[in-house]
Amino acid sequence: MKKMFSLLVSLCVLAYCILIPAGISAESVNLALASAGTKVTASGSIKGKDLSNINDGDNIEETLDAWWSNKPEQGDIWLEFDLGKIAIIDQIAFYSFNMKNVYTTSVKTSIDGTNWTETALKWTRTEHYKFPDTTYVNYKHEHTFEEPVLARYLKFEPTAQAKLHEVEIFGEA
Repeated sequence: MKKMFSLLVSLCVLAYCILIPAGISAESVNLALASAGTKVTASGSIKGKDLSNINDGDNIEETLDAWWSNKPEQGDIWLEFDLGKIAIIDQIAFYSFNMKNVYTTSVKTSIDGTNWTETALKWTRTEHYKFPDTTYVNYKHEHTFEEPVLARYLKFEPTAQAKLHEVEIFGEA
């Protein structure tokens, strides 16, 4: 079984090394969407602020529905996406309310859901949407990888309570 897994990883890496530099690639799409079959789990959430909107494709969410993670004093905070199959990931983004500064967020990737690689990220923050007649602002935090990564699983680990209403993972399945 271990040899089969190693062979699978080697084939994926080989395909990546041949296809990407040659410019043979499909258009990058949002792989995080629930409608694409992506499953999301989390360390916990504040009552009434669950995961139901985190990958529905609506990055404005005028209803202010969002996933609010558990607080750090309640344990580790994490949000994990299972894309259902190995994909080439080139960009990730998350949308948050009134969070002008990006709190420290570790992003880990995995092919098997057991062995994780931490990915160093530099986030760019832009004002995405200002809610009419309120002071609420929706910020987009995004990172484009210098070199795309192969992964089936992505895990976000913020160091402070997260208040997110959408996460996007762009790449090719």
